[in-house]
Amino acid sequence: MLNLAFFFFLPCAIGDKIPIFCGRAILFLNPLHLLPSTKIMENTNTDNNIIKLTEDGKVTKRIIKEGTGRQADKSSTVTIHFESYLAKSGVKYDSSRDRELPLTIDFTEDESKVIKGWEIAIPTMKIGEVAEITCSYKYGYGVEGLYPLVPPKSKIRAQVALLSAWHRMTTPRERLDEALVKKEEGSMFFKSGEIDIALLAYIAARRYVIDLWDCSPEDLKECRLLTIAIQLNISACYMKLRKWADAVDTLNYVLERDPKNVKAFYRLGQVYMEQLEYDQGILVVNEGLTVRIYKTEHKQMIYKKIDPLCLLFCSSSIANPRRSSSDKYSGHIE
Repeated sequence: MLNLAFFFFLPCAIGDKIPIFCGRAILFLNPLHLLPSTKIMENTNTDNNIIKLTEDGKVTKRIIKEGTGRQADKSSTVTIHFESYLAKSGVKYDSSRDRELPLTIDFTEDESKVIKGWEIAIPTMKIGEVAEITCSYKYGYGVEGLYPLVPPKSKIRAQVALLSAWHRMTTPRERLDEALVKKEEGSMFFKSGEIDIALLAYIAARRYVIDLWDCSPEDLKECRLLTIAIQLNISACYMKLRKWADAVDTLNYVLERDPKNVKAFYRLGQVYMEQLEYDQGILVVNEGLTVRIYKTEHKQMIYKKIDPLCLLFCSSSIANPRRSSSDKYSGHIE
């Protein structure tokens, strides 16, 4: 005779074990273990690597990866990735990585998006740092918890990665200076292979100058050149990440403001080649070849880096046969 199993759930408080009647057997399970996205996090804390951030020791930090960028502070706007766990059970209850959407927090707002423990811990982190932050319910979700994910009086543990941090600036000179700092920071991360963090640094740099108009003619010229340089660096990040549509939009923005920017033409041609859009790629590169060349070292650089397939087409009748190859492309490096 076929033996059918029937499941019955009884209501209970979050964090309690649920009696589940399965045929003649009774199983006791924690309801959080039934969530499809849960994950157990082991407690790897040891007393010798824990930093106490409050006098009562209820907010602590353990550095998993040292940061190499500037430190955030309580006036920063930050972007983070995080995974949050119940400290007692190790069950994951929230994650920006699962959503593939970093969280941006403005600590200058009256009502922060995050718990008190994070308001204390995150400003102690450097850009690029990954840390495990632990806090008691007093600095977390309080006595009541966060129904139905966090039980009452729950201690919270989270792994937080600080991706970016920036500040509001007021004067044009302050904004230009800060944009330069963020641009250099982005280049540092780009060279170390941390492209996601580099991209956020460049985007922060662009935020300072993208709408900067009310300034002196000298500052306005510097702003224009800096904006183009930052946009080109952003395009390089998108290309590394193979986000071709974003790269095209960024490079077109550059060419709208600097129609003779050879580096933009070259990269745009590369993007189309990567997408196997050869006809469009050749048209773009050929348009770049019409730009006047002045620097010999740029000529040599370009022809070393242009895709061989590009050179094959560009040396045909599409290009101007009366101009020598060394005179057709320059300015790849600013």
